[in-house]
Amino acid sequence: MDTQNYDELDKLTDQHWQRTQLQTETYISTLLPREMEHAYRQHPFLAQQAPCDTLTLLVGFSPDPLLQTIWVYRPHRIVLLLNDKYTGKQVNRMREDFLDWIEQLVASPAFIQTQPSGRTVSAIPDCEKDTRIAPKAATAEWVFQTLTELVLPDQREGKSIVVDITGAKKKMTAGAYLFAAYAGAQISYVDFEKYADQSRRPFGYSCEIGPIPNPYDRLGLRDWQNVRKLYDQFAFGKAASEVNQLRQRMEEYGYLATAEKKSAMLKLEKALIALEKWDNGDFTAALQGWQEQRLPSQLMPQAMKELGARPWPSAAKRDLYQQHMDLKQGKPSPQESIFNHPEWLLIYAYDELDKINRLNRFNNDYRSALLRAAGLDELLLKARAAVLWLIGKVTPCDSSSNFHTLVKASNAYYLRRFLVQQDSLILKNGTFRHASSAEKSITMEPYWKEIPNLQLDPEKMANLRNEAIHTHLSIPPSMATDAYHIASYSINDFKANWVKQLKKPIPTYHAWQLDWNDLCTACGINFLPRLPLPSATSKETAK
Repeated sequence: MDTQNYDELDKLTDQHWQRTQLQTETYISTLLPREMEHAYRQHPFLAQQAPCDTLTLLVGFSPDPLLQTIWVYRPHRIVLLLNDKYTGKQVNRMREDFLDWIEQLVASPAFIQTQPSGRTVSAIPDCEKDTRIAPKAATAEWVFQTLTELVLPDQREGKSIVVDITGAKKKMTAGAYLFAAYAGAQISYVDFEKYADQSRRPFGYSCEIGPIPNPYDRLGLRDWQNVRKLYDQFAFGKAASEVNQLRQRMEEYGYLATAEKKSAMLKLEKALIALEKWDNGDFTAALQGWQEQRLPSQLMPQAMKELGARPWPSAAKRDLYQQHMDLKQGKPSPQESIFNHPEWLLIYAYDELDKINRLNRFNNDYRSALLRAAGLDELLLKARAAVLWLIGKVTPCDSSSNFHTLVKASNAYYLRRFLVQQDSLILKNGTFRHASSAEKSITMEPYWKEIPNLQLDPEKMANLRNEAIHTHLSIPPSMATDAYHIASYSINDFKANWVKQLKKPIPTYHAWQLDWNDLCTACGINFLPRLPLPSATSKETAK
């Protein structure tokens, strides 16, 4: 555009500013078409803005930018939010004036005939208009709630929504911006390249109208909150997958411009994968993954730290079953068995108990909780029988009966009778009896009888476990809770009455708790705010 045309537009703009009557009406019919013609010529991207279904406008003291926005987006529905008062004009009068201006604009020949960059644009005389006036003060909360009521129905129907934040007070702008970010709507703003030297008023023909990137989408703020929720529910695998997708999206939009930010995102993803392996009982792989990221050892779960450093079976190894049997039976001798290392066994047992508790509380997976509780109770029955062997209180009845066959015992009923009533333990591959001596063998007290209001006993629990494995049996919450308590009391009995027979130290167990924000800090995620979202559930677990 040559200097003469600029001078002409400057002159027309100055005349527009000095009018006192019919100012906006004259502006719509004379200056606005010239402004938009120039704006489209200077900024071709304006012609690329797709018409929207619903346009939200915050009405302030200057209608010009809002009318320019209507020109660009050509909505089928306009939502107007007005403040409670306007200087020199009552709010209801402002509302009526603005509705008249919109009618004049959409019916004007210049608006109807404009075809930016060859795009065919038709008039929209049937444009629907909704207005809402703030009752007292136009707070951000009022704007947010009002747009939720007026605009969310369109969003749910899949309509395109633009929320313009150019006009009105800053409080109203804040509420509209938050709503648009929350609803995934396009945020738009009118800016200007040229201002008058003295008055600092903008020249309308220098307008730039376009979208503002939505931080909820680009930064994935809603997804970060979901990751936090999954983390608090111990759903580490799903959380890691979400972080992976967030990392790719943020990298695509340029929010991970530095190597440090990319490394922090990857470290968080790997940390969550390590926690998933810990939750699945693969302590060796979990510890390796945690250490590879050079994360502080004091932040990891106790079982990951202590059992991962032991010869613990890892799912990554082909000989998983053999590793498991070597740990259980002892290699090369029973003294290397986990049953001769209560400092390992108790850490595992308490860690498993915490997981059973989470299955009940977080996942409502009562069937899995009962299966694992019954399995833990049976493991501790074997541990007691192993203790008797290791201290010389068990005698094999034949040459094939050895420590290996003893700890492979899988019938909880016979193990319990062997430990409580001192009956002989008759197994498929071997038979054992208590050693005959002047000193009576240790007897297991029926710890389950100490549990108040218990509807389930260990024998019923074992039967339910077998039925649940092989049939469609559904487990109610009350039985899963009873199973958890039985396993808990079994651990306490084993620790109090059996570990001392081996003269081994009793470990102190600490349930794992690591706040999400602290994990992010450890991974170097310092480019996002600390999320204040409270934990969906407490991670405290009973022992």
